[in-house]
Amino acid sequence: MQYTTNDCVINYESFGEGTPILFLHGYRLDKDSLQLFFESKMNSPIFDTFKRIYIDLPGMGDSTVSRAITNSSHVLECLNKFVQHFIGNKKFLVVGQSYGGYLAQGLLKIRSEQIEGVFLMCPVVKANFTERTLPTQSNHIISGFEQLPKDQHFEDFLNNNIKINPENW
Repeated sequence: MQYTTNDCVINYESFGEGTPILFLHGYRLDKDSLQLFFESKMNSPIFDTFKRIYIDLPGMGDSTVSRAITNSSHVLECLNKFVQHFIGNKKFLVVGQSYGGYLAQGLLKIRSEQIEGVFLMCPVVKANFTERTLPTQSNHIISGFEQLPKDQHFEDFLNNNIKINPENW
């Protein structure tokens, strides 16, 4: 399904009834990254008492943005409009992964009285790379390749993973 504003179209899918849980995926991913995990792993009668809402963040997956969306504050505004339209003033929970965790913190600031809980998975706390204290990159464990791919996507994969093999690639 899709929700449309002047500046963005948000693709989403929801399951169940009850207290809403809004799932916000990481940068460069889409709703499937969380949906596949939570919907397959959470076979629990308790989980079925929640309305699970998986969205493609603005500009990612099947969601689109206008040229007016140029930073995370604008993405947060689109996300807040989606919440107002889809959840309204009901209490809800948020699951945020990486960049989605960063946005979840922004939503919490805007809707602190409405959000009952936030689950952050490897959240971005400081968006500015120069302000971050990060561990040093571990050595890659590379196995199973006859020849390593030579393109930007593989370089990104190397920069974000330790165990490098054809299955993970």
